[in-house]
Amino acid sequence: MGQQDGLAKLDRLLWQGAEGDLKVAIKDTFGKVLYWRDKIQGWFRQYAVAAQQILACHDCDELDVGFSHFSDTIIAHCTMPYPRKPLDLAGTYAMIMASGMLMHGSLVEGTVFRGAIVAGNAALLPPQSDLYGPAIAEAHHLESRTTGYPRIVVSKRLVEILRKVEEQQLKQHGSRGIASLCLELLRPDTDGCHIVDYMGRGFFKNLPLGDLE
Repeated sequence: MGQQDGLAKLDRLLWQGAEGDLKVAIKDTFGKVLYWRDKIQGWFRQYAVAAQQILACHDCDELDVGFSHFSDTIIAHCTMPYPRKPLDLAGTYAMIMASGMLMHGSLVEGTVFRGAIVAGNAALLPPQSDLYGPAIAEAHHLESRTTGYPRIVVSKRLVEILRKVEEQQLKQHGSRGIASLCLELLRPDTDGCHIVDYMGRGFFKNLPLGDLE
């Protein structure tokens, strides 16, 4: 979220007695994180509902989207029960679309993000339901080491899964058309990483009917 300057200013106000408005500094740091937590969760949940009109055509289950937080990191997650059960890509599709909407909305509000979408294993730890596992480690690595600038990077494993489903190499719950829809929303970037193509034709073609605020 580009918090470094704001946090440095807050630190000077608290520890060094520097001149400035402490309330404004807190609003620009702590307040900004809380604002975007609510905003992002609202977008993801809203899109999960709106996406049902598309997913219903492909015999997909209803979406189950959850959220975890760590500092200014926001984690949205959903279940992909493969390989113990047939693969259901409803959550994957919604995650990609909601991430694209996040990029649009954040640009409008003057805040830019970087992030990653991965397919992997993780579990919720009690008592605060923190998400932990190899998928979180991979997402953190992609976001912090690979992304580099405002974009949403998609892991190689997830791209491979989508391609295999599209080619009917994996058993999937519902139509393989969902995999094709997901791939339409991605493109390779200049460094070879696949990213969410939120300015591409596929993204706008797949927007659900109605305005999303």
